[in-house]
Amino acid sequence: ISHDMRNPLVTLRSYLSLADNDALSQEKKLQFKLQTMNAVVNTGDMLDNLLAWANVQIKNTQSSIVPVSITDCVWDVVHHVEAQAAQKQLIIHQNIQAGSALGDYDIVLIALRNLVTNAIKYSNTQGNIYISSLREADGVILSVKDEGIGMTPEQIAALQGNNNTSTSGTQGEKGNGLGLFLVKELLQKINAQLRVESTPGEGSTFSIQLQSA
Repeated sequence: ISHDMRNPLVTLRSYLSLADNDALSQEKKLQFKLQTMNAVVNTGDMLDNLLAWANVQIKNTQSSIVPVSITDCVWDVVHHVEAQAAQKQLIIHQNIQAGSALGDYDIVLIALRNLVTNAIKYSNTQGNIYISSLREADGVILSVKDEGIGMTPEQIAALQGNNNTSTSGTQGEKGNGLGLFLVKELLQKINAQLRVESTPGEGSTFSIQLQSA
């Protein structure tokens, strides 16, 4: 993780040193700028995850399971990632039929934010991301669906086996694998589960199964 945190600083330093280099074409400068923006965004997400994980470890207690507003949670997440989505010209669609569920607001927020951030990372430019919440017989299903590169059965098995590795996004975005590992650990504290469905080349759907309020 310390290596992943240093890399964006190296990228930023390199970009600043090259920004005024007249020998570089505008196309090359734009490429460096994009790489730097991705590095800064990734570092911010990683710090958010580390702080959330540390907070959970310090408390080391069972979270309070109370009714939470899925509607508010989705709004907060979409507002948080709108700049990242705009950078790839992605449209985020919302279909919130179940407006509440049992859980811990901060945990649901962190989990959903990580899933949407991943959807952006692995989506191609000008794609769509769908956030939905549906009430089913066994609870509320909060889902994030993308039209990105998808995952192989082997990658899904590695994820379910707590192998916190990561692959680069569609624009070379780097990751550290901490996000989904954190999501699964946090969801356990509110008796929620993470489900994954994916087809290589077509996209992925990550679903959080929550208890009905």
